[in-house]
Amino acid sequence: MSQLDTIVASLRQEKAALEAQISRVDAAISALAGVSADLKQAAPKAVTKTAATKRTRTPMTAAQKKQVSAPMKKYWAARKK
Repeated sequence: MSQLDTIVASLRQEKAALEAQISRVDAAISALAGVSADLKQAAPKAVTKTAATKRTRTPMTAAQKKQVSAPMKKYWAARKK
């Protein structure tokens, strides 16, 4: 019976160690959740304003279109096979 008591005592110690580890993990999660919330509130508003501006492109010249057209025709022909 003493061997069984030793095993039970060992399991109780392991349980206590695991519970302590769980509490440390919970504390770390809480700390990170707080930091995450702070970062979301501190996001600069200027970033969203610049993202809303429309980007303009210069139109392609006929020569540029022709230059792009040939490789793309080869590409799509290979894709159809």
